Amino acid sequence: MLGIRRRLHGILEAVLRGCLLLIAFLGAWWLRPSYPDPLQLPPEPYFLGFLITVPILLALLCWLLLGLRGLGAALRDSRRWWLLFWLLLAGWVLLSPTWAKYAQVAGNSAAQFAVVAAFGFLAACTPISARVVIGALAAGAAVQAVVIIAQMGIQDDLGLRWLGELNLYPERQGLSVLNAESLRLLRPYGLSVHPNVVGGYLALGVLGMAAWLFMPCSRWRWAVRALTFGVSLWALCLTFSRSAWLACLLALAAFSLWATRRALWQVQAVRRALAAVAFSLCILALFGIGYAPFLLARAGVGAESVEQISIAQRGIFIDFARQLIERYPIAGVGVGTFAWEARDLLVRSQYRGLLRAENVHSVPLLILSELGIVGFVLWSAAFVAWLRAVWLKARRAESVALAVGALALLLIGVVDFYPIGIFSVQCVWLVCMGAAVAEGS
Repeated sequence: MLGIRRRLHGILEAVLRGCLLLIAFLGAWWLRPSYPDPLQLPPEPYFLGFLITVPILLALLCWLLLGLRGLGAALRDSRRWWLLFWLLLAGWVLLSPTWAKYAQVAGNSAAQFAVVAAFGFLAACTPISARVVIGALAAGAAVQAVVIIAQMGIQDDLGLRWLGELNLYPERQGLSVLNAESLRLLRPYGLSVHPNVVGGYLALGVLGMAAWLFMPCSRWRWAVRALTFGVSLWALCLTFSRSAWLACLLALAAFSLWATRRALWQVQAVRRALAAVAFSLCILALFGIGYAPFLLARAGVGAESVEQISIAQRGIFIDFARQLIERYPIAGVGVGTFAWEARDLLVRSQYRGLLRAENVHSVPLLILSELGIVGFVLWSAAFVAWLRAVWLKARRAESVALAVGALALLLIGVVDFYPIGIFSVQCVWLVCMGAAVAEGS
């Protein structure tokens, strides 16, 4: 009986870790399968229809069957403060529908966050190798990169509907298209919902793979790693996601500073790191030469109207966020309801009929608007507590690389909302945060 129980526990642990790796691999995918009729899921909550929800729920089930394994150890070390503030934040989010004007919308969003909150506990408590998580991210980034490069080449989709690819063509309304004088360029979406989203995922993968490039290994393995890194970096450039670019550069600088201070640079590692830097600079130079007009347009040089309109739209929703924060400073308008409140403000504004309501492109402003000062303080405290755990526990290059990747998503969140607005990205974020502090658990 004891042998059977141990074998069962081993199977559950293997499935749990496999699910975490699958989540890291699928992080940017926008795949909503058509399930057989007996398994047809209800339209609400919306997140249940995504493929990535299956490994998330399966991982939670395995963790429950394992008796919340790792929770006791996490509560005894530096992770306990992260878990405490994360629990308080979850409680506040679940309460927010009670005062929300759009209670049903808030209720669906709260149900989604309940799954995210439970998954956050799982990710924080489950010891998993940062190295294998980076491997899963690298595999996912490689798949996205191949699709992105092909989409950019033909300026159309590849017909991969069964993998979640959107229907793309430059003339379709609502797609992200760059204009530079008489030139037009459809930004590639990969297998994701938006170029910015897949750009953030690629930035996370590139940062994780940065730890690979100076670590000792055989030549053929380093060559494979460098090729995967280079293809992913090129695809990241092709997304034209300015926030992902900037966050990736800042996070890479932070990782390099840490590596220098920790004296991890051996002679062979230095040579390989310099080779990787030279390789990366060549990729960036080729991209800059090949897409110079569009880079100037994205930088705001000239009078490219699409970029000016995009910036103006973001400014309008930032102003709406300011209005909502002033009206509901303590508790906010309720989780997931910003776009609905913004719609009401649009109807009463001079922009009625000109814009479609959407979330404000800033995680801090979105949290302040929807959850008020209380929610923002709890979210910030949870993140600071996680940083403290990283400082105390992360020692290996892979763990630090995942930590700076998570920080990159935080930086992206200053000017975009998808790190918390998209279910799959938020769960991948939590996997990386958990793996970064799993060392020594």
